[in-house]
Amino acid sequence: MQKVEISYYCLCDDENIELEIFKCFHQNMLKKEHLDYSNVEVETQLYIKSDSEIPFLENKLVHAELEAKGLKV
Repeated sequence: MQKVEISYYCLCDDENIELEIFKCFHQNMLKKEHLDYSNVEVETQLYIKSDSEIPFLENKLVHAELEAKGLKV
């Protein structure tokens, strides 16, 4: 069985459609169905900056992207 890890970094929980879809997947609503269908286990991480800035500081790529766009972490 394969394993896929997906991390989603969001500045705030503004209920946009992409975030809501990821939340559904993150909350295990679709993980089991995906595993049954494709034999691929999906592990998700959801980070929202307004909840904690630590993941944004620890991930160098995300941190660099935010700095490039002039956003402070």
